[in-house]
Amino acid sequence: MAESETPEAMPKRFWAQHKTELLRGEDIKLVSREVGRTAAKLSRWKEAFLAVGEQTMEIKLL
Repeated sequence: MAESETPEAMPKRFWAQHKTELLRGEDIKLVSREVGRTAAKLSRWKEAFLAVGEQTMEIKLL
């Protein structure tokens, strides 16, 4: 972070903390406001993440 940038001035990003919150059941609308992304976009990310995890588990169990 440059010296002139403050946390308030930096663009909001979808950090690992936010991803973990979603996966643990945090209210999607709350996380959406925190990161400045639509709830629909976060929901699509969560569903894709879970689908890949499920596929990976199936492969490892074979």
